[in-house]
Amino acid sequence: QTRQLGVIREDPSEDIRLLMQNYTVPSLATALRGREDVLQYCATLLQENRIDELKTTLKPFEPQYVLLRRQQKNHLRFKEPSTSG
Repeated sequence: QTRQLGVIREDPSEDIRLLMQNYTVPSLATALRGREDVLQYCATLLQENRIDELKTTLKPFEPQYVLLRRQQKNHLRFKEPSTSG
């Protein structure tokens, strides 16, 4: 299995924690729906052997572009876990 970069962090637990603490349910649902639409579109492209269009659609999800987005100056500031009991 290849290394996955996650949405915000590579560690799945940290990724889920940050998503839950920093996004509303409607925004997460919208993002999930958008990703599902992209996956279904990619499946159609693959089934129709439209490989060039598939490559173009998936390009933003390539590791170098994911990492580049994370390094941009307009990065988000996430809530850190509370240390108080």
